[in-house]
Amino acid sequence: ASDAVNAGVVSPEEVASLWNNVFGDRLQRVSYSPFNQYFVINALARLGRYGEAMNTIDDCWGGQLRYGATTFFEVFRPSWNLCKLADNDAPVNNQCGYTSFTHPWSAGVTKWLTEEILGVKPVLPGFGRFLIAPHLSERVASVEGCGPTLHGTIRVVFDIKTGKGRITVPDGTVAAVGIPKTGRVVRRVLFDGKEMPPAARQDDDFVYYEGIVAGDYRLRVEYDGALQP
Repeated sequence: ASDAVNAGVVSPEEVASLWNNVFGDRLQRVSYSPFNQYFVINALARLGRYGEAMNTIDDCWGGQLRYGATTFFEVFRPSWNLCKLADNDAPVNNQCGYTSFTHPWSAGVTKWLTEEILGVKPVLPGFGRFLIAPHLSERVASVEGCGPTLHGTIRVVFDIKTGKGRITVPDGTVAAVGIPKTGRVVRRVLFDGKEMPPAARQDDDFVYYEGIVAGDYRLRVEYDGALQP
C-alpha cells in the first residue's frame, strides 16, 4: 500500500479505501522492519497525514529509544518494551532468533524528519536550489536543525506560535521558502525586518517566496486565525 501511494499510482477513491483498510489502524501502520517503516511514513506524508506519521515514528523509533537504543535496530516490536529486563537487553521474542541493534538501513527517519518536519528538500541535485517548508502543528510547533550540502550548511529555525525564525542559505544556492499556514491566514511576512510583497504562489499549506539568495535571514510572520491542532 505504501509503495502504491509513494509511486503515485492510486486514485482518490483508492486512497480512501487504503486509509480505511490499511493506514487507519495505528497498530497495522507499524512495520516489523524500521527500514520498511520509512516507506510507510513517506506514504503518510504524501497523504498529508503528518500527525499519524509522527505517531508511528514514536511507536517505532521512539519505542527503540525507550528500549535503550543508542543506534537503530534491524527489526523492532513495540511489545518488546513490555518485558525487557534491562536497557538494550536481548529481544525477548524475535522470529529469526537474532537481530542487529545497529543497522544503518533503519535510520530513514532522520532523512524523513529533515525533509518533512524541518522541511529541507533539494530541488536540483546537490542542493543548488532547494526548498524550506516545515510541516508544523500545535503538537510540533517549532523546529531547529540543519542539513549539510556541498555548498555549505542549510540552517532552519522556526516557531509557528511566535511566528519567528531564522534561515541560512549557503553561498552558491537559491532557496524557495514555504511559510506554513497551519490552518491560518498569513497576513504579513518580514525578512530581516523588511516586509515581503504578496507571494506569487501558495497552496493549502504554505505561502511560497521564491529566489531567496545566499545569506542569513531573520523571519517574522504575522497570522490571522487559530492554529491547527
